Amino acid sequence: MFSKYENGLHAIPQSLVANARILDLGCGTGIWCREMAEQYPGAFILGIDIDPPDEADGTFPDNCHFAKADFAALWEFPGSEIPFDVIHGRFLTMAVRDWPAHIAKAIAHLKPGGILQCTEGVIQSIAKWRPADVAKTPFESFCEMMTAGAAKSGVDHFAPLQLDTCLREANLAVLKSETRTLYTDPSRWPDANQKEETSIYVTNIIFNFIDMFAPKMAEGMDMDDAECSKWVEGLKQDWLDNADEYGYHGIR
Repeated sequence: MFSKYENGLHAIPQSLVANARILDLGCGTGIWCREMAEQYPGAFILGIDIDPPDEADGTFPDNCHFAKADFAALWEFPGSEIPFDVIHGRFLTMAVRDWPAHIAKAIAHLKPGGILQCTEGVIQSIAKWRPADVAKTPFESFCEMMTAGAAKSGVDHFAPLQLDTCLREANLAVLKSETRTLYTDPSRWPDANQKEETSIYVTNIIFNFIDMFAPKMAEGMDMDDAECSKWVEGLKQDWLDNADEYGYHGIR
């Protein structure tokens, strides 16, 4: 699904990745690494995460590898001493406090002429254009709380909107940049065949986002498990009920 709606696994000419040495930052379950390794059997794919998958479980291609490492700290892991042709990061916004420093670390681990690809997402509500006396929706309030909480820890939720500037200030050539808005409201999609699938895709992104951050926020509000579960379900229902007021911006 991600490949379909984010215009493929990457935006790099295939000739540059077919036999490349590729690093994936914050690889999570390893799904991007797996798909890249399957698509490019001649490439070496290494994913790092604080809790990486087990490459020996028999489900990953032989050219797909993982290492335990925190990309927000020093990049010291097996294989880090050899520069990479491509460094990829996807949905890292809430873990990056200093984008210029993050980009500088990537440059230090790239071969001359190497490529850094950043794929990020920003969740935004159109409710901010409504009259001030109109009550905010539960999900809008949740996003404001999340953004404020992230800011207190030094994270700017909207930083990806300035990625082009950060890359150019690091003296990198921006080979390609695109921002795609994926709406959860099916009526906004002109292609009838994509309406239902796209809505499901975006909604899954948002629900994963809620599941990730709501419990942590609930702890700070002294909610018990039952109250948190009720809150989470209410947020998800609000997303579904107010689909026409929300948009997800994919940035690469």
